[in-house]
Amino acid sequence: MFQALSDRDTIALKYYCSPDVTFYEYGQIWNIDTLIKKAIAMNQSAGFERTNTFEFINTESSKTTAWVTYRLNSIITKDAKKTDIQWLETVALAKQRKHWKVKHLHSTMIKRG
Repeated sequence: MFQALSDRDTIALKYYCSPDVTFYEYGQIWNIDTLIKKAIAMNQSAGFERTNTFEFINTESSKTTAWVTYRLNSIITKDAKKTDIQWLETVALAKQRKHWKVKHLHSTMIKRG
């Protein structure tokens, strides 16, 4: 899913998410269309680049549900300006037709610089 965000690939992003996915970002509740608007449509500048690294904290799973907590560090270059953003996130995944899909993602920004 994060590679789809980096590639600005809406088709792949939708593939990795459940149809009723919810994102809890910046004190707001977003659906897939909101994420596409804010993370892809608004990032169409030439030279846009996003690199993500993860530090996994906890992973739990059952046959059809999984929960993962991690630290995400994204380095985003837009209009020749580089920004380093760090988040603490928890994602709930649902297994649908043998594939894990993001069902809910809660994100807390830790640092932006």
